[in-house]
Amino acid sequence: RAKTPDEPIQIILAGGEYVLAEPLVLTPEDGGTEKAPLIWRSAPGQRAMVRATREITGWQPWRDGILVADLKAQGLAGARFHQLFRKGDGEFSTRLPLARHPNVDPGQPLYGGFLYAADTAQKSREELIYHDGDLPLDQWPDLSQAELVTVYNLGWMFATTPIRSFDPPTHTVRFDRIRGTIIRLNRYFVQNVLGALDVPGEWYLDYQTDKLYLKPPAEGIGRILVPVADRIVELRGTIPYPHEYLNVSWHRPKAECPPPADAPPATPVRHVYFYGLDFEGARQDALCFLGTENCGVTACRIANVGNIGVNIGGVTTSFPEVGNPRVEPPTGAPIGAGGGGQILLARDPGFECLVLGCDVWSTGAEGIMLMGERNVAENNHVYDIGLFAKDAPCINLLGDGNIARRNTLHDCPRCAIFLKGVDNVAESNDCHHTNMESTDMGAIRMVQRNPHLKGNIIRYNRITDSVGYGFAGKQGQYYQSPFYTWGIYLDDYTCGTTVHGNLIARCGRGGIMVHGGGDNTVTNNVCVDAGWFQIELAPIKTDYYDVKNVFADNRIERNVLVCQKPDAVPYRYTSPTADTATFRQNLVDFGNRKPLVITDRNNAIEGWDAWLALGQDQGSVAAPAKVALSATDEVAIAKSSPAWKLGFEPIPLATVGCYRHGNRVSWPLVPNHDRKREKPVIATLPGVTPPTESRQPYQVSGPIRLDFEGLPVGQPLPQGDTLAPPPSAIVVSQDRAASGKQSLQFVDAPGLKQEWMPRIYFPFAFATGKVQLAFDLYLPANSPTSLYVDPRQYNDQGNGEYLSGPMLTVSADGSLKTGGKTLAALPRDTWCHFDLTLELGQPTGSSQLVLTLGHTAPQTLAVPHVAKDFQSLQRVVISSTATEASTFYLDNLTIAPRE
Repeated sequence: RAKTPDEPIQIILAGGEYVLAEPLVLTPEDGGTEKAPLIWRSAPGQRAMVRATREITGWQPWRDGILVADLKAQGLAGARFHQLFRKGDGEFSTRLPLARHPNVDPGQPLYGGFLYAADTAQKSREELIYHDGDLPLDQWPDLSQAELVTVYNLGWMFATTPIRSFDPPTHTVRFDRIRGTIIRLNRYFVQNVLGALDVPGEWYLDYQTDKLYLKPPAEGIGRILVPVADRIVELRGTIPYPHEYLNVSWHRPKAECPPPADAPPATPVRHVYFYGLDFEGARQDALCFLGTENCGVTACRIANVGNIGVNIGGVTTSFPEVGNPRVEPPTGAPIGAGGGGQILLARDPGFECLVLGCDVWSTGAEGIMLMGERNVAENNHVYDIGLFAKDAPCINLLGDGNIARRNTLHDCPRCAIFLKGVDNVAESNDCHHTNMESTDMGAIRMVQRNPHLKGNIIRYNRITDSVGYGFAGKQGQYYQSPFYTWGIYLDDYTCGTTVHGNLIARCGRGGIMVHGGGDNTVTNNVCVDAGWFQIELAPIKTDYYDVKNVFADNRIERNVLVCQKPDAVPYRYTSPTADTATFRQNLVDFGNRKPLVITDRNNAIEGWDAWLALGQDQGSVAAPAKVALSATDEVAIAKSSPAWKLGFEPIPLATVGCYRHGNRVSWPLVPNHDRKREKPVIATLPGVTPPTESRQPYQVSGPIRLDFEGLPVGQPLPQGDTLAPPPSAIVVSQDRAASGKQSLQFVDAPGLKQEWMPRIYFPFAFATGKVQLAFDLYLPANSPTSLYVDPRQYNDQGNGEYLSGPMLTVSADGSLKTGGKTLAALPRDTWCHFDLTLELGQPTGSSQLVLTLGHTAPQTLAVPHVAKDFQSLQRVVISSTATEASTFYLDNLTIAPRE
């Protein structure tokens, strides 16, 4: 103890293991003062490990090389756990997999070892359809404790849920209802089945008999440890807090959100610190701080827990199917992002608490949670987290004025840092290899859903390899990676955020995304081929809030955007009006590419001058940026770069990520950045071949001349964008052809979500001259076919999304119409030829159609435009509009400048 009241009180632990059967609980009476804090620490030069695990002994042979232990005989009757660890010669234990099918693939631990849903079940929140032969149920006599584990829906939901039954005749698995729907090709495995215990290292707990089964690991059984407490350390104080402003239902300023009326008085735990200790083995958190002020964790190593490594605020998920299954029921106020999975329960916050210089890995959810105000996480190395809650970031900042600074964060299923609240800061972090198992995410992400929460700052971070793994292709027919991720993602009405001085490269979709929010500044960032779009802006509806024009006043200034890859563009901007965003003094480097393409809605604007002519961008320059990115992702901008004349400022990347310090637990970092990473598994639907490389999402087509010969029969077109939910289809067919042997078959069906399905469209950027739109059409007899062919120009002046030109419709009786006027009666079982001429560059009001019905003489017709202002061609949409089973065929499609 301290010799005087003004000296720290130190509890010094000699090197070795300290095993707890219950958490170490400290209350306000155990706290220290500013001058005399309470410090728990390892003895100098030694490492003390504190764990809340119990060693299992009494192993007996069972069969097939499997051992069994009686937990009841060891005082563990009724134990429930989903984690088991082997303690060998190393300092930390290794995690053992629960018996499962398919087994873990050692060469593909992230993407291998999955089955894929065969179809979408009618009750898709509680049923899954499996392929015949996928589940060896005849080898599993006891399925009473089986569980389904799935990454599902569109790739951002995760669940572990008890299975209620299997129905082999219908290939159906029924399980406890989950929050989202499982759809075709979602990946899953089945675990907690004794019959699936078939490889070394796997284990199974029989809850009904209190028997633990283990197939010993190849390196020997060692010491087998099971967590016996939810937490290793818990500080229990109280601080009333207005949690509601962090709930997605709160749409007013934080200042208007009062603490609960029945909240107890504040009795925080103060000035308690943990220094130089190791923590491992808990059902939920390693260290949980509830109602704390000026407490901290420094130079510690934290691993092998089921929820959060350092949990300031006592946060846990609100969904029973997310996270490590709990023994103690969760409590707290609902907060978080909402949506796909992150609705959390928070308890008493932390104020001015610190997590410094720690290593955190192998956690079920976050590595570090900062919920409260003015908490700091600095110089921490966090990786391999989110084992049971795939939506968890490495560091979560929830509240007011929290800071994540100079951390190294990598190898996580979703984002590195998440922010929600006001005045939080993520700065100088090194974020790489994030979003490894999911999609629709940023390495650093915000989801405010409240335009009043402002003042957050994301600056001076290095963000590389925000990877993404999820559905791609037409109707989600195959997995793809990299896929649909950004470096920085200001999602869903995130407003008043500063994004400044970040380096971003190699992301699944783009560098920086502003989705629906306003009053954001994106300045002085460097995006080096960060994806398709270096900066993306996309509004969403705003009538849900009391703020008018939420998507307004965004500033995109003094950024360096390197777009040298063939599919990279500087901006995607889906609402190009002066009140939504301004662009100023950006430097865009297109290398040797031709031509320059900047996207607007999903249309391409070709040529830098054409973009500047819109008046949205002032003072920006297209020129060589003279930017070099090294193999270790250090960026150098030459002194002669035009960026400096545009007002660009140096980015302090020398102070990014972890650094050597007396309070840093280890140096250099281990594992380092050079670890080998697996190649993602590209699972497909039967008969679908994924592309060898990604295609541009805007996919501006060149001239199209398709006779459909030589294309795979029964497959969609490689060109265009097809939307044909089963049982409808748009595929290459050999049933009939106007010439050659093949054509394009449209198959409609009843019960589709929209009348205009199935549909295919081709995007263009034809602005002047004459363009030919020609095709052959075949209407089978006795098929109630209805369809339209619609040349479109997108409308950015309001009053509808697009302007239709000479739109042609065919009704079920074969009438060819435009604008309600009948042009002709199309014969059945006969190929008819259509040849439209579109004169572009100025509104003409009509186009010329040459129509040939079978072997009759061609007739020339004037086809009025639906929209009188139609003057450029940016889409051609061909859609079946029947509401019952029907078929038609298309051949010899030409959309090209008329020769």
